[in-house]
Formats: sequence, structure tokens, C-alpha cells
Amino acid sequence: MKTIPLWTALMVTSTIVILSATKPTKDDYTAFVAWQLQQTVCSPKQPLCEPFKIVPPGWSSQFLKPSVYEQNFGIFAVFRLRFMGVETASVGIAGQFIPLK
Repeated sequence: MKTIPLWTALMVTSTIVILSATKPTKDDYTAFVAWQLQQTVCSPKQPLCEPFKIVPPGWSSQFLKPSVYEQNFGIFAVFRLRFMGVETASVGIAGQFIPLK
């Protein structure tokens, strides 16, 4: 049986450590979802943007946070938002969010 070269083991270990360290948090996800919500509501076709301009920064994130559920898998996490009949899910890895639905 062939042994794994030391450099391969170091590369795999480094990748795992880097991905674990850069995995987004629940706070990161709620800020991302709040930003997405504002971008959707404030699209050029929607006149509903004005009320969002007077909302203090971070308020919408704190409002959404109780509706966010996180499953931590070490090097990535799956985030689910269930809020007012809306459900979204994303994978958080390396500081990014990849939508699932």
C-alpha cells in the first residue's frame, strides 16, 4: 500500500483549515438576506424602496435572525430562512453563499 505524500496531506489539511476559518456565520447570512431583500424591494420597478431607506442599519438583520436556522458541517454550513411563508436555503462556504432554492 502506498503512503500519502506529506505535501498532499499538508494541502488537504490546509484546505480544511482555511474553509473552516472562512465559513460564514449566522450573522453573515442574516445580513446577506436583509441585503437581498432590500435589493429586491428597491429594484427599479418597485416604488416601495422609500420605507427601507429610513430603517436603521442592522435592524432588518436583527429582525430576521430568529427565523434563520443553521446546520454546521465543519467546512461549510447550510442556512435556512423561514419568514412569513417564505423559505430560502443557501450553502455558506469560503465566505460566500450559494442558493439552494
